Amino acid sequence: MQVNTKPGYTRADWFFRAMRVDYQHDHLFSLTDAAEHDRRRKLLGPGLASTNRREQFYGTEFPYELFINERLEELLHLIRSNYLSSGSKMVPVDMAAKIQYYAYDVISTIAFGQPFQMLQKDTDTNGYIQSVKEGFLVANVLVALGLAKASQSSLIGPALAPRSNDETGYGKLLAVSAKLIKEREANPRENPQDMLDSFIRHGMAGDALRSEMLDAVIIGSFGPYYSICSVILLTLTNQHVLAKLRREIDEAVTTGKAPRAGNGVISFAQTKQLPYLQAVIRESLRMFPPVVGLFPRKIPAGGDTVTVAGKTVFLPEGAYIGRSVYGMYRCKETYGEDVDIFRPERWLEADDAELANMIRVNELIFNHGKYQCMGKVIAQTEIAKAVFELLRAFDFDLVTRDKDPWKTVDMFGICGVSDFWAWKCCRVEYDGANFIIGYEMLGHVISELQGSLLGLGTVLDIWVVPGRAGVVDTLIETAWLVKGSFWWLMLKLPGCSAVHVHAM
Repeated sequence: MQVNTKPGYTRADWFFRAMRVDYQHDHLFSLTDAAEHDRRRKLLGPGLASTNRREQFYGTEFPYELFINERLEELLHLIRSNYLSSGSKMVPVDMAAKIQYYAYDVISTIAFGQPFQMLQKDTDTNGYIQSVKEGFLVANVLVALGLAKASQSSLIGPALAPRSNDETGYGKLLAVSAKLIKEREANPRENPQDMLDSFIRHGMAGDALRSEMLDAVIIGSFGPYYSICSVILLTLTNQHVLAKLRREIDEAVTTGKAPRAGNGVISFAQTKQLPYLQAVIRESLRMFPPVVGLFPRKIPAGGDTVTVAGKTVFLPEGAYIGRSVYGMYRCKETYGEDVDIFRPERWLEADDAELANMIRVNELIFNHGKYQCMGKVIAQTEIAKAVFELLRAFDFDLVTRDKDPWKTVDMFGICGVSDFWAWKCCRVEYDGANFIIGYEMLGHVISELQGSLLGLGTVLDIWVVPGRAGVVDTLIETAWLVKGSFWWLMLKLPGCSAVHVHAM
């Protein structure tokens, strides 16, 4: 597969300007002027880079990971608090909604230093998510009908644009963002602590700053949430993959490659040491790429000659050419004959040269060269950490398997998902010698033992089947049978191993 790096190609106005978040002003993704794009990229780089100078951002190499950790803990807490199923009750949860709350809260914290509080409130704050989706769909229609440029004119643009005094939706998002930016511009901080601080420090201001902040929040949320949902769906529907990934997760905890329950979440650096986790994520991105837009470029003066499938092809001057994401990711030459099958093992079986090419193509989802997504490492961090912690903490299952497990939509080349209904119970974590129920699950079991003499200081001597799916449901059902009978709960099953579960 060829990646064309010849200079002279320019972004297509009719497509990219329709991606504006403010109809009057460009951001990095909508800019078609190459020189201005390069200039602005330099200004934005420090606020989006994976590393910063040590005197900035609390002195850490990847400061935003601290924000991601906080929001991930909130996601886990939300599910444990409100959406755990038991042997007596199934509690369905729309995973698409909860994971998108996580993605929006992560990027708003990174951008403004504070989350939109979607996870804390368990809601789409002010209807931001719904209004952005609707905006993308409208842009899709305008481009398809050739009306995008007209919609941004001084006559039509104001009529279509949201109002900053709107109580909800995109207008409210504009107003909240503008207020935060104005306050920060008036009182800049000496040591940058978030993306906004960095942008201001490096010279961004006015309409350009507002457009870049909105773009970061909107575009920066969709890819990670769709990718996390894809991993969960593909592992749930391929049980051998789920079992193998769970073994790697449990072994990581056992060997100290990941923190034990109660000691924080896994670091991004630690996730990169788990080969099967990385293979599952890459294969999920290949099967369900989060961004599939054409992203057309105008062919430069004199045209160009390229090689496609071994054949020489001339591209005429002034024509437009774009990418086919599905074509790239279902290419047998790159990924093998079984490209339509979800098989993470392909990433572990390839030789060094094959793997390098597979990764090169896989990462084109983040674009290439000077147009590469500047939030790439942030997105990769969000995805890897969330996948590990969700599959470590919970046993998932789909609410129904007799119809589509979710609804998908292509919003101007950006993929979205909704109605991804699942139910879950807590997993019992293995620490190398024992299986341990975390604090939240212990409280859940104890709540089922209402009226018994069991208290938080009690040690539960529980016999469980190592690796058994649904073991927590079994514990809860048995707890009901022995309710009020013992100071401790003893559950014996054939072929089991003894463990101690301590109240934490």
